[in-house]
Amino acid sequence: MSARFRIPPAAALVALGAWLLAPALASALTLTVDPAQSEVSDGSTSEALSGSLEIELGSAAGTSTTTFDVRSLVLLAPGLSVGLDPAAPNPGAGVVNAAGAFLIPTLFVAFDVGPGSLALALPDVSGSVEFGGVGLSRLTASLEIDPGDGGPVRTFSVVALPEPQLALWLGVALVAAGRRAMVPLAPEGSSR
Repeated sequence: MSARFRIPPAAALVALGAWLLAPALASALTLTVDPAQSEVSDGSTSEALSGSLEIELGSAAGTSTTTFDVRSLVLLAPGLSVGLDPAAPNPGAGVVNAAGAFLIPTLFVAFDVGPGSLALALPDVSGSVEFGGVGLSRLTASLEIDPGDGGPVRTFSVVALPEPQLALWLGVALVAAGRRAMVPLAPEGSSR
């Protein structure tokens, strides 16, 4: 005789909700800039670069050309920072092809070095994303910022890696909790 098990209703509902929400959560990704692989250079010196970015990929990412949108950007180095221009309506809209190459025709940024911030439009920002077994595994990009004030042109080399995916960890935790919460039922025909 085989034992039957019952999964408590609350655990089943949470697991179902996580399964239904996983595709929505996977389209927007938060990436962390890797300071060991990222830098900003002004031609004579270079500094480690840190920060984060959030991107949103279209539904066909990794299989065909689709949308690629930088939703949030923070690049930090000693004495400077770069973020999206808050005055631009969609400052990081672009496309990514099936091979992972992306292009943002114009990236609108706020470049802060020293006493003030400059709003700049950077043309043709390109890079690549790599897809692994569970989604995006790496983003690389290079961009140049010329403040136009006689200061040095700065070249940013960015390598960003995904933060652990909430849906993946939630799913693993729910499976583990569900397995522990499984309550054995009495075998058929027993008086228990």
